[in-house]
Amino acid sequence: MEGTESGYAVGEQVVKEPSEEEGSIGLSHSLGYDCTRRDNLQVLEKDILLYVSGNLLHFFNPEKKRVTYLRRRNGITAVRVHPVESLFAVAERGLQAPTILIFTWPQLDVHTEIREEGSSTYSSLCFNTEGSLMCLQKSEPSFLISVWDWRQRTCLAQSEGDPFDVYTLLFSPFDSTFITTSGYRHINFWRIVETGSGMKMDKIAGRFGRKPITDIEAFIQLSDGKVLSGTTWGSFFLWYDGKIKTEIKRRDMSTCHAGSVLHFVISEGELISTGSDGWIRVWDLESIQNAENINSEKEDGLYLLDPINEIQVAADAILESISKSRVQERSDDNYWYIQDAGGGIWKVDLSFSLTMKKPEKIFQCHAGGVTCLVTNPLKSILISGGDDGQICAYNLKMNLMVNSVKYNCGVTCLQWFPLTTDSTAAQVLIGFADGVLRLYYIKTSTAEGKMVNVMKSLTATMKLLQAIKPHKQAINKIAISKKDIVATASVDKSVFLYRLEVDNLIVKINPIGFLTFDTMITALDFKCVDEMIELMVGDQTARIFLHNLENLPAVQEESVSMDRADYQHSAYQVAEVLGRDVVGLCNAWFDAEGELRVVVDVGGRFEYFRLETGAGDGAQISNKVEISHPTKKSEITKILNPKNSSLLMCGFSDGYLKIVDISEWTDYCKWKQAICDAEYGKITDIIIMEEKLITSAMDGTLFVFTSGDSMFRDDGEDGDRKAWNLLMGGFGGMNLDSSCFENIHDIEDPNHLCIEDMKVKTKEEQTNKELEEKRMKIQKDVSNLKRDFRKLLIRNEILPREFQIPKQEFQMTEYTFREIQENIDEDIEKMKNSFKGETDKAVMFLDNLKRRYFDPIEYNRICVKGLLSKQELSTFRLVGLKEDSLYNEEFEEVSVGNVQQESYTPKTPRLADGANTAAGLNNAVDLDESVLSGSQTSKNKTEVRITNDRILKALCKQEEKRERKLQRKREWDDLYSRKPRESDEDPSLIIEIKQARENIGDFKRKTSNDFKSEKNTKPDEIAIKLNEITRTIYTEKKKFNEKVLSLQREKKFVIVQLEKIYKELIEIQDILPTEERDPIPAIPVFEAEELDIDIFYIEQKEVEKIKMNLILEEERIEASKRSIGSRKSSKASLAGRKFSRQHSTSSIQNPEKKSKVADTTMCNLEYLEEDENDDPNQYISEDTYFESATKSIKTMKAKYQQSVNIAEMNRIMNEFDEEIFEAVGEKDKLEARLKYAELSLIFLFEEFHIIRQDQELEAELKFEVYRNTTGLEKISLKLKDIEKQLKTKKKNVENFKEQKRSIDENVERELSDNKHADFLWELYNKKPPTLLPEDCYADIALEMSAKTTFFSTEESGNIVSEADEIKSKPDDLDMETYKLIRNLRNSKHDTEAQLSAERRLEDNIGRELSNLKDICRRKETLLKESEEALHSFMLNKQRRLNDLDQLVIVNLYDLRYLDGERLSQATQSSDNLLAFPEDKLAVLQQRTEELKYEKNRMKKKYKETKTVHENLIEKCKHLRKDIQTLDKKCRVEMEKRFGSGVTLETLEGFAVNRTLEEMKESLLRKEKSYWRIQDKKKDDIKQATMDMNEKIFENTDINTKYTDLQRKKLHNMEQISKWTKLIDDNKKKMKNDRDIEVELNEMVERYQNQALKITEMKALLMRYLMKSETVDPSKKT
Repeated sequence: MEGTESGYAVGEQVVKEPSEEEGSIGLSHSLGYDCTRRDNLQVLEKDILLYVSGNLLHFFNPEKKRVTYLRRRNGITAVRVHPVESLFAVAERGLQAPTILIFTWPQLDVHTEIREEGSSTYSSLCFNTEGSLMCLQKSEPSFLISVWDWRQRTCLAQSEGDPFDVYTLLFSPFDSTFITTSGYRHINFWRIVETGSGMKMDKIAGRFGRKPITDIEAFIQLSDGKVLSGTTWGSFFLWYDGKIKTEIKRRDMSTCHAGSVLHFVISEGELISTGSDGWIRVWDLESIQNAENINSEKEDGLYLLDPINEIQVAADAILESISKSRVQERSDDNYWYIQDAGGGIWKVDLSFSLTMKKPEKIFQCHAGGVTCLVTNPLKSILISGGDDGQICAYNLKMNLMVNSVKYNCGVTCLQWFPLTTDSTAAQVLIGFADGVLRLYYIKTSTAEGKMVNVMKSLTATMKLLQAIKPHKQAINKIAISKKDIVATASVDKSVFLYRLEVDNLIVKINPIGFLTFDTMITALDFKCVDEMIELMVGDQTARIFLHNLENLPAVQEESVSMDRADYQHSAYQVAEVLGRDVVGLCNAWFDAEGELRVVVDVGGRFEYFRLETGAGDGAQISNKVEISHPTKKSEITKILNPKNSSLLMCGFSDGYLKIVDISEWTDYCKWKQAICDAEYGKITDIIIMEEKLITSAMDGTLFVFTSGDSMFRDDGEDGDRKAWNLLMGGFGGMNLDSSCFENIHDIEDPNHLCIEDMKVKTKEEQTNKELEEKRMKIQKDVSNLKRDFRKLLIRNEILPREFQIPKQEFQMTEYTFREIQENIDEDIEKMKNSFKGETDKAVMFLDNLKRRYFDPIEYNRICVKGLLSKQELSTFRLVGLKEDSLYNEEFEEVSVGNVQQESYTPKTPRLADGANTAAGLNNAVDLDESVLSGSQTSKNKTEVRITNDRILKALCKQEEKRERKLQRKREWDDLYSRKPRESDEDPSLIIEIKQARENIGDFKRKTSNDFKSEKNTKPDEIAIKLNEITRTIYTEKKKFNEKVLSLQREKKFVIVQLEKIYKELIEIQDILPTEERDPIPAIPVFEAEELDIDIFYIEQKEVEKIKMNLILEEERIEASKRSIGSRKSSKASLAGRKFSRQHSTSSIQNPEKKSKVADTTMCNLEYLEEDENDDPNQYISEDTYFESATKSIKTMKAKYQQSVNIAEMNRIMNEFDEEIFEAVGEKDKLEARLKYAELSLIFLFEEFHIIRQDQELEAELKFEVYRNTTGLEKISLKLKDIEKQLKTKKKNVENFKEQKRSIDENVERELSDNKHADFLWELYNKKPPTLLPEDCYADIALEMSAKTTFFSTEESGNIVSEADEIKSKPDDLDMETYKLIRNLRNSKHDTEAQLSAERRLEDNIGRELSNLKDICRRKETLLKESEEALHSFMLNKQRRLNDLDQLVIVNLYDLRYLDGERLSQATQSSDNLLAFPEDKLAVLQQRTEELKYEKNRMKKKYKETKTVHENLIEKCKHLRKDIQTLDKKCRVEMEKRFGSGVTLETLEGFAVNRTLEEMKESLLRKEKSYWRIQDKKKDDIKQATMDMNEKIFENTDINTKYTDLQRKKLHNMEQISKWTKLIDDNKKKMKNDRDIEVELNEMVERYQNQALKITEMKALLMRYLMKSETVDPSKKT
């Protein structure tokens, strides 16, 4: 529990609301703050803090303590301040679509409004550094991210994000095209790119790799493109290119924060981080930017860094966000405002100087939802409780929190005692979510006048008086009656009753008992009429129970649970009264007149009525009012009906507050407003205090409303105050003694037992204590009886024999023994029956265990040991191999679909007869040859008719020239077709590269991006390998197990042989004397490890042994509890009973077979017994010579036979041991091979899993590549065909042009000197009469309309016939010349018709070719994308396969070729596998290093060469494109300047245009001048920085000197004060010395006078003695 004092006050408030009239109710103040909302604290100009609470924007001035409000009707989801201008943006929910409003500050006018269609709301927004762009992030279901030019209201780019909640959204401060979003288990990096179709957003999803996935609350973008993010456990992640570069921790390996990292900010070249641990830490930004892993070989490495500075704001603070102050009074001011999710706002000084101030909490509130409200009977203080466990006290006159207390469990309900019970008006009951009920004393003074009294009134006393736990779960209702009875209802469906007792003004709660109900309790209230106390309880099924508590016990009885039948006198089912099927009870209470008011939910409608429960059995409803919903999703959560008021205050789940006037029993809505958040702003409580309406909600809001027409006036309030003042008029004060608050036990353990459980526990402990006492008493009585019985036995033994009682008399009779035995058997049987269920379960469990784990075992582990040696040979524990346990070898080929045969049939032009051009091309002969043959035919015809030799020579020359030109063109085409393409490489280089690849190898790593795997391993192949290895392992193990079992059988046979030889040796040694008997080798026996024992079977012998151990243990425990005096006798009796039981048990047992050792021992004992029983006298007689000789012969034979048998035994055992040794060696080799096979099996299974995992996806990708490849091949073939056709058409067009040009030249030569040239030219230019029917390219049937046909017919009518032409011929014109010109005319027109047809075909084919090229480009793009996707998939798959470990068995020769880096990671073996001399080892190491260096150098050279080659190819492509572009521009410019037909060769003599070079030179000069300016500015900045650093150093030195001088000054002042004190002390001492000196002088004078007197007396005495005179001593001489 923690107590805190308030630290802020609030002055004037200005509330700016929408313009429409909403009644006379207005907002007075807001005491809450939604501090758990992310990024809910922004800093405006002049340090005005902007935050959201409910549907209100709060503008808080921390210096003046002044708050301004701006209410939005539709709710607010996000807010952000503009980085440059005095603007801020607000994201509203919107009724149909979300809206973005940009307001001006401080005018609060709408500057820009952005409205976007869609149902999603905006979860966050942000501006870029310049403030020109705004990024918006929507929540579910679309999760759309968009970038807006908010001034133009245009969306520049948008994209869909991941379906996860986004917590943070930021532009990069260094690059406005870089955006980062983070949230639930993700982080995304967005890049705004510009394409041909507009701007779009590319996303790179953050990959966590081997790091655990975490929620990311905060991140910051760095200048080099990296991003630093936080984690939930407190470390930092440094991201680059979508991957984690390193994880940052502190140097002691602790995390950067002890909890979640919540915010980052960069300030003055340093990084500031805040966390949920309450710490602010400052880090070196440059070190973070250059962070690298400590171990560069690991991808998940760490980077260790300690903060530069750190400060703890508070131990319980949760620093959600941090914003820098915009007001800087001094140059070294560095103040920051922090949003504390633990409840409040902090102002922190981060200057980290000697004058640094402590953190100051400028605002305090609940951290989360506010669940309940209550005010004291005097209406002087307001108490609130929240989910965060805080109990807060407020002074509404000053509008501030005066004190608070915090618990670890949430507060659920509050209830103040009435003045009739609590005369102090300061004691309140508080219910918690863990079922604890606490009584608190809360009091504040309301002093007025002087400032000292006012400041004292700003605090409140909050002390605990009592704490009990009546319920197991949360308390949701508290009701207090006027008869000092309290009732609490809980979620555990119980109502607990208490009686109150007042002692010295302190109320004490005495729990009585509880009543249990069937369903959740939603209503609880008391009604007191005369002496009757009636308790009303309503549950959620709309049942109302009335209980009469007149007979309630005064104190708690033995049982806490009470019977409802003893108190309940009536019950009502509201659903039956209303005539409805399903009704839900919202609330019910008794009004001031004692009438029952009820609010129910009837099918989504809310009804308020009066339930009259008269003397009859039934109930009636009157004055029913139906309360309408503000929205469709609204549900009533709180209803308040003030005393003596016709108003009904209703709070709803979507944040609406509605005031209904029910004076006329109608639903007249007097006032309605959405005050809280629509999603999580459920209104939890409504109260009236000092003519103010106060509401609380789950979004942390605490609003205070006022009304101008005294709408919230409580008539009973003044009466209560007058009564209390009258009651307290004669008392000086009601303050309690401080001793009342001492030694109060609080319940802080969340697992503390409730009252009922505590009673049960206490009762059980008492019962156990009584049972223990009874048991001890019985044991004592039994011990006394035993002692008395022994005493009787001893006394009986002491008596003379004739007077002794027989021992049989002390024994139990047979009847008694039988009865006791029957009782024992009966108890045993009962015990067995009681454990029968558990026994059956155990047997079933054992059977399942055996069937699951032991039945599949085909060979268990059996050990065979050597006979003489200690060698052991064991079998493999082998599970039986079943076919269903193997891998499926018949995998279906994953086929996505049949390959669709793509075909492209472009549109082809149609001929006049309706046939396709392609068909005409396929059926026609090559047009080049046809044209040539046609021209040759026409030439022959012409030659026949031409007789003029000059014309004939000219035509022949022209034809020869044309033939030579065509021949050169054919040769050029042939050469050009055989010319290699520019992208082709030199064939010699190709051969060399191929040879190098075959001999040197591929230097591409499997993990490189350009690696392509040629083999395609299928899952069925690996499955076959897996099954083969599994079967091989099983076969080898089984074969070896059979061999071990055969050795076991052989051992049994060997033991039998040894036993046989042993018996023979015993017989032989009977003949030999004792001294000549050799020791016989011991015969080994089978141990337990060598026998196949069923572990699920227990022999009877073992059972009896266990029973005896249990009996002995029980007797030992009993003996230890007995007294010391009786310990000896009990031991004797126990030993006797033990012996008797062992004897009886051994007599019952009948072992079936004995061990071999036992047999051997028995044989030796029998032999010894026979030796001992022989008569010794029989050996005394002497043997004869013959007998002695015979005996010596037998002895020699026996001795020989003895040595032979012993040698035979040793031979047999050695041979068996050798077999065991060989088998052990074979097993070692087999285990090595099996281990390799098992490891290979594991690696193969991992590979099998990886290959089988994405087989379908791989098949889809391969099918896509195959489909695109086949489609591209078909398109390419068609494209080549069309290009060939186009090339042919171009040749034909050129031929026809050349033919026409030749005809024109011939006509021009013929008519150059002819006098009828005009007529012949006219004839030559006329259209031939036979052209129209012969034109096969007119396309009349398909393309000519009727009108066109008419005009064509008309034109044909104007054509002159051949006979008319002959008639119009001049008479003197030669007929041959006329026919020649006419034939040339016809040839020209035929050529033109063919030329136009070829041109149309060329255009059609060209269009078709362009279409095919577009399709080909699209196909190439699709193929490239599919190949990249397949390559990426295969590369990822190959990388996963590469990550698998591989097991390789190598020899000494192969070992030196392995990679040392990989071998260094392997586990070191203790075996000495390799041994080299030092000189050889040094040579090998040196050579290895040389090879490594050479290899790395070759790799580097190859990479550099490859990079240069790729760059040259890329550069060549760009140059080729530039050359083509420049060629086109050159041709266009040359045609513009010089006309068509002019080539570059004709312009070789022209001067070169140097304008471009001059521009380049001027550009270079400008760039150099700009660079010089920039360098100068950099130098200036550097110099200014150095000067500033010098000033800082000087200032630091001055401060240091000033500090030293201050310290010296303090030291000097201390020395001065010390010396002053010493001087004063010395002065006092000197004064005392002077006084002492005066006294001494006086004493010296007195002593001198006395000495003189003594001298005089001495002289007088001497005279007396000398003269013997009588001297009168009284006389003085």
